[in-house]
Amino acid sequence: MKSIFINSATSLRFYATLAFALVVITGCASKEEWLHCQESRGWETPEEGKTFYLNFKYLDDKTTGLYVDDLNSSSLEIRENPKVITVSASIYQFPMQSGFSQVIYRINRQSLKFSKTTRVLKKDRTEKIEDIGGITISQAGFCKKGKKPIAKI
Repeated sequence: MKSIFINSATSLRFYATLAFALVVITGCASKEEWLHCQESRGWETPEEGKTFYLNFKYLDDKTTGLYVDDLNSSSLEIRENPKVITVSASIYQFPMQSGFSQVIYRINRQSLKFSKTTRVLKKDRTEKIEDIGGITISQAGFCKKGKKPIAKI
């Protein structure tokens, strides 16, 4: 009876190929991060403030994102620098809203506190989108790093 014997050169090539495949697979994998955010203006209690989630997916040099709350699941436009992450999304602020709002959050990377700018946008009679006003709040709330909110998605 003939036995199967794998010599050391074949075994070395096998493990080298396996290691290379693992490096390629893990190198191309995307990194995902979730922020759980709470708006907290001075005149509101924490229970009254709006809660929302921001998702960031990093793949090589591209970052994509998602804004999630009770009414919305909207893609994010993301700009980053070493100190601040700026995200914007088009969302509905309340049920049955006729137009939509553009929200822009500027999140401090170190403290995770954010400011918020809201613009209300409506379509006019010619279906052209028109900015009908907005507001900026400098200390609008804070975020915490967390896990994917299963109940929201």
